[in-house]
Amino acid sequence: NQLISAGFDSLIRRTDFFAQRSIVLADYEKIAHLDMTLHAAIAADGSFIVASHQDGQVTLLDPRASATKLIAKPIDAHASKCHHVEISNNHRLATAGNDGIVQVFDIRSLIPLSKSTSSKKSL
Repeated sequence: NQLISAGFDSLIRRTDFFAQRSIVLADYEKIAHLDMTLHAAIAADGSFIVASHQDGQVTLLDPRASATKLIAKPIDAHASKCHHVEISNNHRLATAGNDGIVQVFDIRSLIPLSKSTSSKKSL
């Protein structure tokens, strides 16, 4: 009944179809030095949003605190576009980029845990 969306307008929204309303969870246009948002994921408990950007960076934001304040400095995850981010229940963050690399981070420390290269570029 809910949809989290990231768009070229730099907004991440939560749309509740039953209530027929949409609220802004994050406004990346108001966060300095960030490129276009390509994909976003929200933690199961709603405590943070992870977003991927055209410049290869990945950002974390707490939508409960502010729609414009990052939790930590952006992660330089990829050399070019970061197309996809995914959060697991065991504190892992996976990113996939146009550079053909998939990385896994510990979400609590943002330390890279693994990095693999594909022979084909990510979509």
